[in-house]
Amino acid sequence: PLVWWNQRFRYFGRVSVARIVSNGASTLASIAAGVVGWTSGAALASARTYSGILGLALVFVVAGWKTDLAYVRKVLRPHLMVEVARRFIDFPRLNLPASLLDAVARESPAMLLGSLYGTTDAGLYAMSSRLLRLPSEFISTAIRDVLYERVASAHANKEPLGPIVEAACTRLIALGIWPMLAIGLSGPQAFGVFFGPQWEPAGLYTLILAPAILAMFIASPITLLFTVLEAHRFFAISQVALTLCYTMPFVVAAQLQLPATQALMLYVAICGTANLLRLHGLLRLVQANSLALVRHALLHLLFALPSLVAYGVAHWLLHWPLVACLAVLTATGGLYLALAVRQDPGLTEVLDKFRRRLPAFLQKR
Repeated sequence: PLVWWNQRFRYFGRVSVARIVSNGASTLASIAAGVVGWTSGAALASARTYSGILGLALVFVVAGWKTDLAYVRKVLRPHLMVEVARRFIDFPRLNLPASLLDAVARESPAMLLGSLYGTTDAGLYAMSSRLLRLPSEFISTAIRDVLYERVASAHANKEPLGPIVEAACTRLIALGIWPMLAIGLSGPQAFGVFFGPQWEPAGLYTLILAPAILAMFIASPITLLFTVLEAHRFFAISQVALTLCYTMPFVVAAQLQLPATQALMLYVAICGTANLLRLHGLLRLVQANSLALVRHALLHLLFALPSLVAYGVAHWLLHWPLVACLAVLTATGGLYLALAVRQDPGLTEVLDKFRRRLPAFLQKR
C-alpha cells in the first residue's frame, strides 16, 4: 500500500530509493543473522522479510512525513474511516488471501522440486529461474510503476483504459521476446562455461523455462487492473486456479515417475497458458484487442528469427566458441531492436528511461 500511495502521487524517485534501501536492509539482515548464528531457514527468512519491510517503511516515513502526514490529518475523520472500511471491505476479505496465494504459488516450483525430486533439481531451477527473471524484474517493474499511475488516473477521470493497457502490452512484448529467447537459447552453452560443468543442466532448465517466464513477464504488470478496477472476486478465483497450475504439474509428474525436465515442461505448458488466459480476461475487462496483441507477438517473433538462426548456425553448424556465438547473438539483436523501434518509435523513449534507471537497479541487486 505504501508503494501504491507514492506511485499514485508520482513520487517515483522516492519509490526507487525505498526499494534500494529495502533490498539493502534485507541483504545486511541475512548476513547479520548468519554471523550471530541464526542459520535456520525460518530465522534467515524472517530477518530478510521484516528488515526489508522496515527499510521500505522507514524511507516513506522520513521522506513524506511532512506532506503525507498533513494530508492524512486533513482527511482523517472517524465517520470517513467507517465509510471507507465498508467501501473497500473486499480488499482484506478477498485481495489479501489471493495475494498470499500468489506469493506461495511463485515459490512452489522450487519447493516441490526439492521435496519430490531432490535439492539438486531445486537448485538448478532456482539458478535458471533467477537468471531469466533478472531482466524481466527490471523492465516489468519499471513499466508497472508508470502504468499504475496512468491507469488509476484514467479510471478516476472515466477515460477508456483499453488503449493504455494495449500500448503497455505491445511494449512488454517487444521488450521481452528477444531477451527471453536469447537467454533461453544460449543458456545450455553459457552455464557450463561461466559457472562450471556441474551447472550445465541449469542451462537446459533455462531453455525450458523461457516461454513461461515470458508469459509471466507480459501478464504480470497488467494484474494491477485487479486493484484499479476493484475486480477482487476475479482476482481471487483466478489466483486459486493459477496456484493449482503452478503446483499440480509437479505432483502429477512425480506420480507418473517422469523426470524433472519433463515435469518442468508440463509446468511451462500449463502455467504459461494459465497466465495468458488470465491476461486475456483482464484485456476483455478494459475492452483491449487481444487479437491485435497476438499479431504483434507473432510479428516480433519474426523479427527475432534472424538472430536465433544466426546463433544456431554459429553454435551447431560452425561450432564456434561461446564468446563468438554471443557476439553473433548480440549483433543480430541490434537488428531486432531496429525493427521493433521502427514498428513502435515510442520504444526509444522507453529504452532511454530504462537506461537511466539501470544504475539504481544494479545497485539494488
